Amino acid sequence: MYKKSIHTFKLVAGALAVLCSVLIFQLVRNHSVHQEFETKSKLENIALQNQIDEIFGKYDSLKAATDANAYTSRPVIGEDFPKVVFEDDSKVANKINLLKTSIDKDKNEVVFLTNRISFNTKELNKLSFDDKKRANKKVHYLSAVNVNAKGVKILSDLYASSPEKNIQQIRVCFTLENNEFITKGDKNIYIQVVNPKNQIISVNNTSLETGETTLTYSEQVTAYFNQKDTDVCTYVNLEKNKTVKGKYLVNIYADFKKIGSTTFEYN
Repeated sequence: MYKKSIHTFKLVAGALAVLCSVLIFQLVRNHSVHQEFETKSKLENIALQNQIDEIFGKYDSLKAATDANAYTSRPVIGEDFPKVVFEDDSKVANKINLLKTSIDKDKNEVVFLTNRISFNTKELNKLSFDDKKRANKKVHYLSAVNVNAKGVKILSDLYASSPEKNIQQIRVCFTLENNEFITKGDKNIYIQVVNPKNQIISVNNTSLETGETTLTYSEQVTAYFNQKDTDVCTYVNLEKNKTVKGKYLVNIYADFKKIGSTTFEYN
């Protein structure tokens, strides 16, 4: 029993000795590594400090050189230095001039366009107003446009000219303007011719009366109106004693309303 206890003690002591040896070895090794790391860090710090000192030295030298150059390049009062114009400055100046010219041109265009818009707007308003008035007129009565007249001579059956030197008729043509507000159908149109002496030519003394109003006319024609532009032509016989040289007035009437007129010269 005693021997067994001694044997156990020896085993424990041996294990402790081995463990202590390992710990001592590890401590020694860690100390060595730490010493090596510390030495290396000191060397790296020294090298880094040297580099920083070198950089600051170069910076100080460069700053000193720049200050010296700036001082020596200052113009001396009283000395005449030529102005140096660089190529880039010239290009910029040219571009500025071009832009100013373009802006001035655009401003002139704006003024011109503004004036033209104002003028056209006034014309449009006037035409619109006239068109409304015309539309209102169309509601009430017919309108004869493109009225024209000319003197003619009557030809014989053999197409020989009449021995008469004066004209015997006036050919009157016109267009009844389209109007959807007037019913379709036959319309009685009256042509009145007034000679240069202000005499109404009426071979058969034809007239139209309503109430106290009398319309003396030269010729009457019936035209079928279908709400579209309708061309009408007719001949008016002249009276010899009222056929004179000068300007004739031709009036077109629908009932008692004058719907168109024109003049022609008989020379």
